[in-house]
Amino acid sequence: TRHLKTGGLHKASLDIRLFVKEHASILSLKREIKIYLSEFVKSPVTTGFLKPVILLPFASANNLTSEQMEAVLLHELAHIKRADYLLNIILGVVETILFFNPFNILISKIIKAERENSCDDYVLQFQYNPAVYAQALLQVAYIQAKPSFTMQAARNNKGELLQRVKRMLQKEERNYQFRNRVAAMALLTFLLTTFAWMQPAVENNNKASHKK
Repeated sequence: TRHLKTGGLHKASLDIRLFVKEHASILSLKREIKIYLSEFVKSPVTTGFLKPVILLPFASANNLTSEQMEAVLLHELAHIKRADYLLNIILGVVETILFFNPFNILISKIIKAERENSCDDYVLQFQYNPAVYAQALLQVAYIQAKPSFTMQAARNNKGELLQRVKRMLQKEERNYQFRNRVAAMALLTFLLTTFAWMQPAVENNNKASHKK
């Protein structure tokens, strides 16, 4: 990890550095976040807790559109916001100590999946197109490096990545269906309330008619 943070580094473009600085401020990240192009990584990664560093591979920088690159950078900033680098080290220690516990693997898998889902949600909160973001993850997923203690935007497990892509692409559809259901429920409640309010009035009129 120290080798990644010191060797084969080149300064990122001004646009990328300004984007990281601006959105780090939006996410209330007070620590200075450095970003470099690296010769030794093949996928965008984040390393370091007190002094976080985002490393971008040359291939990804050239193959991703500006919108896709911004989405990937937001994912990495979300990892920094959540202190996932430190938590990842702690999780690694726990996995090593409790290697004999069969539930350890299951819980660890759930934690990692929810961690990535949470960072994906950070990206989507900034109104990035889920399809554009998903395409960016798919493009970088097959050319990853695997340094031990780094946070990667697209992990190498194809099954996990597929689930993340499905979740993002179906999120808008679920939100749309949820809004429709809420609107239908509100309309139904209004109609039932109106009917219940009108029913006693009709009964009172009928009673008055019978008395006459």
